[in-house]
Amino acid sequence: MTNNVYTNAFSEVYTIINILSEKLKKNIPTQLLELIEKERNENYDFKYNDSLPIDEQDISSEAKAILTLIYRNYLCDSDEKKELDEIFEINEKKYYEKLTTNMFKNSQKPENNEEIVDNTETELVVYKENFITKIIKKFLSIFR
Repeated sequence: MTNNVYTNAFSEVYTIINILSEKLKKNIPTQLLELIEKERNENYDFKYNDSLPIDEQDISSEAKAILTLIYRNYLCDSDEKKELDEIFEINEKKYYEKLTTNMFKNSQKPENNEEIVDNTETELVVYKENFITKIIKKFLSIFR
């Protein structure tokens, strides 16, 4: 991915964080806030529309991932954090299982110079959009 994708994501995160109350922003480390501000693309004009629900906003998947981690690490309570950790752990296990399975499939040598055709779908285990949307909704509901 290009650097522009990440600087734009930081711009989106920066805009959303600045909508938060000062009480919540104080839970996020100053160094992280400074990094987000420093790394954002100042020329990227991201507009957060208060009249739209979060799942209808045009937010990049990179920004959603950053917001999810900020929420998990600094804004959610301990029960929510345990639940998120369990979900992350399950997804990580599924990802490595799929990666290992695919690695062994791809290492097979074709016989008689024939190409191996793998008709199984290959997919990485990605956090479901609904899960990320749920977290971001919770994140944004804090300051509404």
